[in-house]
Amino acid sequence: MYSTSLNGRALLSGLTLTLLALSSVIAVPTSTTYALRVRNQCADTKNMRAFQQVNFVISPLSDSIPVLPGGETTFNVPVIDIGVFVSAHGEYSNQFQVQTRAEFGYAEWPGVSGIAYNLSLMTGALEGLKIQPTRSDCGVKSCPDVNNCPADQGWTNPNQDAIGSPADTGCYNGSTDFVVTFCP
Repeated sequence: MYSTSLNGRALLSGLTLTLLALSSVIAVPTSTTYALRVRNQCADTKNMRAFQQVNFVISPLSDSIPVLPGGETTFNVPVIDIGVFVSAHGEYSNQFQVQTRAEFGYAEWPGVSGIAYNLSLMTGALEGLKIQPTRSDCGVKSCPDVNNCPADQGWTNPNQDAIGSPADTGCYNGSTDFVVTFCP
């Protein structure tokens, strides 16, 4: 098993700064990082890699790590980073191309903070995906079949924002670790 610590800078969005100014009570995250334990349940080796996307710029936050079928790796992510995603295709030279992605980012609402997360399985993605928070009070997202993913489980096309973005989920009142499984 590999362990990789992400050294990306902590970023706050304008929305976060606005919410900080509007709220006098914010739940403080319980640690400075959270772990993304990434499992490969696919039939072939996957090159797992963590990235951060901010303002249409994608930066690698880790090396590409080959993970054998049945294997796993862990990425430690700063809690207040936004735009973090894990790909099973770290070898792609263009990370904007369609692929299965587990997406994470720091989020705040008045009085609470935590990690927002979703599955991205846009048309053309190959692997199913599951995100399971280690805290039992936070919801699991799962789309084992990329061709039959309910709108409340994963993003399969950008038009889902017209129905209220039901695939987006947040785990508030502090941070949590996650188990991310490709080909669940």
